[in-house]
Amino acid sequence: MSPLSPRDTLVYSVFSAVSALTVLVLLAGAIVTAFRDDPAPEQSVEPAQRATASENRDALSAALRSYSVVSDKRTPRLDIHTFGLPGAASLNSAIEEHVLSMIEESGGFAGHAAFDPVQTAPVHRWPATAFTPAQTSLDDAPPARVDPRAVNISTRVLASGGNFVVTAVDAESPRQQTRLLLTDLAHDRTVNAHRLFAAPVDTAAIGADDTDTLTIDDEPVSDTDLSSIGDRVQKALHISFQLPQPDDLRSLDFSCALLPCVALTYDDGPGEAKSERTILDAADEANIRVTYFLLGKNTDSSPEVAERIIAAG
Repeated sequence: MSPLSPRDTLVYSVFSAVSALTVLVLLAGAIVTAFRDDPAPEQSVEPAQRATASENRDALSAALRSYSVVSDKRTPRLDIHTFGLPGAASLNSAIEEHVLSMIEESGGFAGHAAFDPVQTAPVHRWPATAFTPAQTSLDDAPPARVDPRAVNISTRVLASGGNFVVTAVDAESPRQQTRLLLTDLAHDRTVNAHRLFAAPVDTAAIGADDTDTLTIDDEPVSDTDLSSIGDRVQKALHISFQLPQPDDLRSLDFSCALLPCVALTYDDGPGEAKSERTILDAADEANIRVTYFLLGKNTDSSPEVAERIIAAG
């Protein structure tokens, strides 16, 4: 075999060097890939959580009932907006308790021993979607203009998912304060939301992003921020919301201590069958209760009407 010429030797050397370099580059790439975190799962999780959070807000908004207590004729003026959730008696009761407490602390009882409910036209009620913003922090201002001389109170949902709802009750004026509530709808139990956190957290720093991940100072909470309850709730906030199923939609969300109430009563019933059916049909359509005081002789003469009254509750 004849020796390689100087030219062939040079070509062979260059080819060998390029081949070796290519192998090194491929090997280095394989090593980097092996130790690099794959971002694909994280990138796919966030849009899914955002979509779930949006669906949960839509479902909750559709179920909420909007209430307002607005009066320009009182001193101080009242501008109060809250919601009720049918089937969540503990949440509604806690909201009412905190709202009444805030009204009293703000001088809204107008010198009386108890709050005098104010008749408010439906036009003042917020749309249900105003209580379920896509992203919320305690610095968010309510839709209404805040009058520093008035009692401005509103409620809103920070996050919802699974069987849990995290609610904020805000007083904007005359003194700014917020109280947070955690509701377990499966057991209809509402507690102070500070139980979500492993250590005391400034209420004003707590919020939620558009994936319904809880935040502190607009930063997502870490595992170390949450208590064991908080960790369980945070996981649940990323799954489909389970609305409570109330036994009776006619049940009041709030008592007559906060909202003005009207009682419809009928004495000496049941009356003429056609009239009673008209009244009962209207009550069913409006989801309201009617109280009947029945006479035995009238019940004997119209047993089918009496049976319907009893069946209607």
